[in-house]
Amino acid sequence: MADGIVLTGIRELQANLKGLSKKVRDKFADELYQEGLRIMELSQKRVPVGTTALKESGRVTKPTVTSGDVSITLSYGGSTPVTTRTGLQVVNYAIPVHERLGVHHPVGQAKFLESVMNEEAPFILRNIAENMEDTGF
Repeated sequence: MADGIVLTGIRELQANLKGLSKKVRDKFADELYQEGLRIMELSQKRVPVGTTALKESGRVTKPTVTSGDVSITLSYGGSTPVTTRTGLQVVNYAIPVHERLGVHHPVGQAKFLESVMNEEAPFILRNIAENMEDTGF
């Protein structure tokens, strides 16, 4: 799995955020969270489904705002054990399912979150800007 997705222009955006009012920063955080939910919803259509445990483990964190930075995290799995079809409880089940490209999944695919992030990365900042503009920011 990639260590992260790089969005071009993010450094400039971060520098600009430092000078923005709390109200605008909070609106940006809300819009970033909405984009995270949109991306999670798209990735849900690609999650392999043996049981629904992996799909149900998808999460988007509420925004964290610290001195000019705004972040969210999209994730699957975590430390909660997942019960597989064979009855095994597996911790961090999402990582091998996400990473194993050679495994055929009757429903879904490997790289179910990363592929969506790669496809949607060019549109995230644009969508946030458009949504903020539409609401008067």
